[in-house]
Amino acid sequence: MASEKTMAAFRAVQEHLRRNNFSFKAEEEKLRIHFTVSGDPTPITVVFHFRDEQELMQIFCYLRRIPEGKRMETTIAVAHLNSRFVNGLFDYDISDGEIRFRVSQKYNTDLTDDLIRYLLSIAFNAANKYNDLLFMLGKDMITMEQFIEKAEN
Repeated sequence: MASEKTMAAFRAVQEHLRRNNFSFKAEEEKLRIHFTVSGDPTPITVVFHFRDEQELMQIFCYLRRIPEGKRMETTIAVAHLNSRFVNGLFDYDISDGEIRFRVSQKYNTDLTDDLIRYLLSIAFNAANKYNDLLFMLGKDMITMEQFIEKAEN
């Protein structure tokens, strides 16, 4: 059973999502909340995951998978992007091509609406901005040089 502090954080996020008219699924036994939002042009799955032992909330935004033949080159692109972020980073599983943006927050302080909105906007905006660029790189639609140029704009 999760601690009261974790459950309070879990409930705070659900209340925030309800107040902002998000349709979501909460899995209390897994300490996860997930939903899909419409990105430009593809939908993005968002997952809140609560880590009881660390008193840590993580928000993950899942991007499209990278094809097998382009995963090594994409590693360089992800490293380039991660060097630019102050809050959050991309996780990349080279074995299956899964990329997700992650932002984390300890909940030893109150998870206010403003804080939840801020963290969610960081994660969603990064995922939405770079989803297509990473996909285009993975499909040979742009070169690494073009990727870097577009990523820096």
